[in-house]
Amino acid sequence: MSLQNRHKISTGRLFCQGCKGRFLVRQCVLHILPILGNVKLQKLAPQQLQMLYNQKLEEGYAPQTVKHIHRVLHKALSDALKWQLVVRNVCDAVSAPRVPRKEMQVLSGKQGQQFLEAAKGDPLEALYVLALTTGMRQGELLALKWEDVDLTTGTLQVKRTITRLVQTGVNSE
Repeated sequence: MSLQNRHKISTGRLFCQGCKGRFLVRQCVLHILPILGNVKLQKLAPQQLQMLYNQKLEEGYAPQTVKHIHRVLHKALSDALKWQLVVRNVCDAVSAPRVPRKEMQVLSGKQGQQFLEAAKGDPLEALYVLALTTGMRQGELLALKWEDVDLTTGTLQVKRTITRLVQTGVNSE
C-alpha cells in the first residue's frame, strides 16, 4: 500500500485516514503526496523523508511547517505499524527540524499606556484593556462569553479558545 492509497475521495472532499482536520489533509495534499505518494509504505526509507524535509526547507517553508509534515507522516506511519502494514515507523529514524524559539516582544508600561490612550473611544477599547491587563491570548479573548464574567467578584474565567481555520474561514472552538 502506498501513501497515495491511504487517501480517498469521499463525497467530493479529500479524506485522509489518520489525518484529523483540514489542516492536516492540506499538509498531505500539498507537501507529502506529490513527492512520496507513489512510494510503497514498506519501501519508504528515512533518507526519502530527510530529502523531503530538506526540499521543503530549501523551498522556503518554515521549520514549523516541516515539523507539521513530520507529525502527519509519523501519525500515518504509526497507524500503518498498528495495522501491520509496515514493520517500523521510519519517522523514528529522522529528526524533524528544530523550530527556533523567538523571544516574545512585549510592550513596556509606557507603550501600553500610549496604546490605550490612542484606543480611547474605539469600539474595541474594552478588548484592548482586557488584553493588556490579563495577558490573554487572542483566541481566548475572542471566545469570551458573558457567562465567563462575574461582575460582582470582578473575575473572569477562560473556559475556551477560538481558532480560525485559514482555508475555510470558519472559526472553531
